[in-house]
Amino acid sequence: MVMETTKKVFYVDDDEDDIVIFGEICNRLSVDVNLYLNGLGLLDVLHSQKEIPSIIFVDINMPIISGYDVIKKIKSFEHTKHIPIVVLSTATDLLTIRKSKQLGANYYIAKPTTIHKLFKAIESTLEIDWQTFTPSEGEFIYKYD
Repeated sequence: MVMETTKKVFYVDDDEDDIVIFGEICNRLSVDVNLYLNGLGLLDVLHSQKEIPSIIFVDINMPIISGYDVIKKIKSFEHTKHIPIVVLSTATDLLTIRKSKQLGANYYIAKPTTIHKLFKAIESTLEIDWQTFTPSEGEFIYKYD
């Protein structure tokens, strides 16, 4: 399925390989994407209000500023607190997942082990109607297997 081209996605991850793969998937889905190797770059763009995305994907385990801090900052800006935040992380422990949700993340994807599964996870996530989506505990985590 091809996504609408008006959808704007931001993704922050300190892993360059993950950034490249995510960007390629978004290109295949015809999604406009901005990629950031650290949270400060993403927050600078959001704070300046030059571009406001439809959705933000955030890795949790990053140096300089953690994904937790990125989520907190996004939710603290009046002009960005409404933007859905999806955690895309290798961390699968319940503490990390619950903390992400408490800080304001709208959805959690444990990084899939194959590009095909990652493609499906991103595609499915971009199809969510964030205006009406209020996941239960079990629905908060994307199941790709």
